[in-house]
Amino acid sequence: MNKLVLENLTKSYGDVHAVNDISLTVEQGEFLTLLGPSGCGKSTTLAAIAGLDRPTSGVIRFGDHVLFDEVTGQFAPPEKRGFGVVFQSYALWPHLTVERNVSMPLELRKVSRAERARRVDEALELVGLSGFGKRYPGELSGGQQQRVALARAVVFRPPLLLLDEPLSNLDAQLRQSARVWLKEIQRELGLTAIYVTHDQEEALAMSDRIAVMRAGKIVQLGTPKEIY
Repeated sequence: MNKLVLENLTKSYGDVHAVNDISLTVEQGEFLTLLGPSGCGKSTTLAAIAGLDRPTSGVIRFGDHVLFDEVTGQFAPPEKRGFGVVFQSYALWPHLTVERNVSMPLELRKVSRAERARRVDEALELVGLSGFGKRYPGELSGGQQQRVALARAVVFRPPLLLLDEPLSNLDAQLRQSARVWLKEIQRELGLTAIYVTHDQEEALAMSDRIAVMRAGKIVQLGTPKEIY
């Protein structure tokens, strides 16, 4: 079982603890949300899990692999972790078509051309963008661009999907529909997902469990019903 385990995770900037001694276990196939206001440490926690930010102390384990251990000096870079990441900004390459954007993780993993084409078609169908492969990001709406970013993150079937406020740039109506298809995709693929948001309604609607954060700490952890 590929559990994600954080033990006494801390990230400090001088005397400021952005993440302050967090311990947390995320089960395989679980949709866990980190919920809290700006500056509470949720995005810093996600960046540490992704390997985009090196913690100050603590341990991060995924399955049998130690991703970070301050004592032994172990630190796996992002490319060695192989997690899917979706950012708030979409982070699409504007000069590449939709299919090339989605294909990039497979190209980096030296997947054959035929297999790449099959998986890209499958991923675009999964997010409802079949037939959009030849378009460029600038020809798409914000909601469609976010779907491309998600397709790119899941095309290589990552063991863990990390989402940093991916719906915050969408208008209210689009956000509601996006919650539904995002949760459906997570369930269909059986992905373990960690989702960062400041939106309470979003967290309650999508999560298996919610970790409420404040001042770098988890102050409450439970199901949406318990949190409500």
